[in-house]
Amino acid sequence: MRGLRSGYSLIEALIVVTVLAILMLIAIPNYQNAQIRTKVSRSRVDLRTLCQAVQSYDVDNQSLPPAKELGIRFIDPRFLTSPVTYLPTVPEDIFFSRQTLLTRQGAIALTYPVAAQYGYYALSPVHARILGQDLSFILAGRGPDMKIEFGYLLVEYDPSNGIRSRGDLIIGGPGNKTGIFDSIQ
Repeated sequence: MRGLRSGYSLIEALIVVTVLAILMLIAIPNYQNAQIRTKVSRSRVDLRTLCQAVQSYDVDNQSLPPAKELGIRFIDPRFLTSPVTYLPTVPEDIFFSRQTLLTRQGAIALTYPVAAQYGYYALSPVHARILGQDLSFILAGRGPDMKIEFGYLLVEYDPSNGIRSRGDLIIGGPGNKTGIFDSIQ
């Protein structure tokens, strides 16, 4: 009499591999979506922190901080970190990718530290009325699409349109300033 063989047949092994593959196909998108939601939350916290620093600068100096001009305006960290420390460091946009340097307006950001910063846009009273709020400036970060929609067309990210939907993360600063902020040459 032959002894019984122990082990799995080829068919049983293929069934196990197939079941594991199906489970992975279900789990991986959920994991990626959780990562995106975490990054969105982090970016919103960074924008709120940055907004408070800009507001504090505005209270102390009666003007918004100057910004670097690259087609899209970026906050110059020097004005928020010294001589008065409104922030120890200016946070970088978590959704920045070197592939997003070319914007829809055709502006090319030249260096990584500048390009990775959050966008900054001072509003005239007319722009603020169009947006329906009493705002003096807007801060924007790239959304999960990793593209700057910031400029003439202001598209706000909304997760109800899909986790990876188009748009920027936007926060506005209160006030009714007149005139545009200075830009650094």
